[in-house]
Order: sequence, then C-alpha cells, then structure tokens
Amino acid sequence: ARITEMFIWFTEMAAERYNKGKVQLSLVDPLFIEEVAKVMELGARKYGKDNWLKGQPYMQVLDSMKRHIAEFEHGESRDKESGLHPLAHVACNVMFLLRYDLDAAYEENELDDRIYKSSTVFKQANK
Repeated sequence: ARITEMFIWFTEMAAERYNKGKVQLSLVDPLFIEEVAKVMELGARKYGKDNWLKGQPYMQVLDSMKRHIAEFEHGESRDKESGLHPLAHVACNVMFLLRYDLDAAYEENELDDRIYKSSTVFKQANK
C-alpha cells in the first residue's frame, strides 16, 4: 500500500514532461558512450577537435573500421597504438559514416568513394 501511495504522489506531483515520440537517449549504454568519447578525445588531440566533420573518403573510414574489426577478431581487447578498445574505434568510424550518409551537408559529395555503390552485380544479387 505504501508503494502505491508513493507512486500516486509521484505521478500527481511530478512536473509535466512531453517525451512521447522523442528519442530515448537513455537507452544507449553509458559505457559505450564513454569508450567512444575516449577515442574521440584521442582523435581531437591527434588531428584537432571536430576534424572528422570536414569529411573523409568513405573507403578510408571503412578501411580503418575493418582494421579494428580484424584486431578484435584476432583476440585483441586493446588497440596497439591507442590502448583503447578496438570496437570503440569501430564505433567512431560507424558514427563518421552515419553522419556523412545522413547529413544533407555531405550529400552528393566526392568523398563517397564506395567501390561497390554502383555495382550492378550487387544490386542484382540483392533484389
């Protein structure tokens, strides 16, 4: 009964909030965010803050991502250069490509050099 009373009090006294239909960022694991942020801090020191927003050829990003996946696949839990988890590096590369692909500022840019993008073989196989 006490828990019910507390719930009723809380729902009646709580401030109104209109979150329906909004992204629930709390669903993203804080450890994931922290590990990605560590890689981003390293990149900021090495290349300059927000350097990645200038854009990069997609294949360079994919190559980096694949190297870090291979590192993890070979049993490594720490990147040899950074000491950070290789999958955190992968996540950063995914973030870069997702931004480039979804952000209108990068539409129709010459950085999209995916070699299989216009492949008729790929398109036919995935009909």
